[in-house]
Amino acid sequence: METLAENYSAVNGNSDWESMPGKTVEGENVFSADKLINAYLKGREDEKKRFEGHLDTDNKILIEKFIQNLNLAQKFCEELTISLIEKQVTFYRVWLRVKTKTEFESIFVVSEDDFVSEDFNGIYDLFIEKEQSINSDTFDFSFSFMPDSKNINEEKLSADGFTFRYGK
Repeated sequence: METLAENYSAVNGNSDWESMPGKTVEGENVFSADKLINAYLKGREDEKKRFEGHLDTDNKILIEKFIQNLNLAQKFCEELTISLIEKQVTFYRVWLRVKTKTEFESIFVVSEDDFVSEDFNGIYDLFIEKEQSINSDTFDFSFSFMPDSKNINEEKLSADGFTFRYGK
């Protein structure tokens, strides 16, 4: 078993330290300071290795789930865009924001005429129904609409986290 000084040298690369002989006490359940410190350092190193292995696996799982969710959110935006086109709503673009690994927000830009029409309430109902069918414990999608305008500031949308854009 290595002494404290030898452990320190191995960890820090410093061989200037020398272990002084400790006082040995004979008896049951009696351990030298070096043995206690060595046991602590070994346990700490073992736990660190065990934790790092789980952390890597957990991080891989989280990254995979995030990528799956991002792909799902993007595909869902495309599906909703097709629904707009099928309902003959003039669609211009959609922005997507990642709030967390599981939460996504979108803004659909449509023509002002469609946005203010009475029939547009049916579009909201359709989107709410589709939103409810896809949301789960590990995926949360929300949407909003805005009318098209020459004054849409894409830099501010990007600053607000809407970094993905689909459409014209």
